[in-house]
Amino acid sequence: MKYRTIGTDPATRREVSVLALGAMLFGSVTDERTSFAVLDHYVEAGGTFIDTSDNYAFWVDGGLGGQSERLLGKWRRSRGVGDEIVIATKLGAAPLAPGTGYTDNPEGLSAKAVREAAERSRERLTVLREIAAETGASVNQVVLAWQIGGRLPVIPLAGASSVAQLKENLAAVDLELTDEQRARLDGAH
Repeated sequence: MKYRTIGTDPATRREVSVLALGAMLFGSVTDERTSFAVLDHYVEAGGTFIDTSDNYAFWVDGGLGGQSERLLGKWRRSRGVGDEIVIATKLGAAPLAPGTGYTDNPEGLSAKAVREAAERSRERLTVLREIAAETGASVNQVVLAWQIGGRLPVIPLAGASSVAQLKENLAAVDLELTDEQRARLDGAH
């Protein structure tokens, strides 16, 4: 695993893994046993940065949010995990009531907006598929490697609902893209 420093205050600055694990579906769509297996494998691979939120999974039938945070707390207690694992969380984005959603969307879903977005996606995906074929990696690994190795210190957040999916994500940490491949990806972005 590779690591990157986050924070600017010397008192709170931390070294974290360059690939963060997204725990959005842990405790809801991804059952406890599978979630624990993914978390264990992530930490064994050197992962130290996990993202969650108190409002994740409110959209799942019967979900009120907080399932991911509760599962992470249970996992940490069961494994004796302390501050060596950094947990990023968020608040304030849950709907006001179960079954409601967000109504403000400045871009909207007009036919024009959908067509333009689809064309931009098609262009980006073509470049991604070409570079995946060149490197022998998956499209997902190319995206993660592009983010990890870029000029700006980015820590991509990658979810995993199985250990196999996590292993695919972790392989991106060691994938080196050429300058020419990076330029093509930057141009498609």
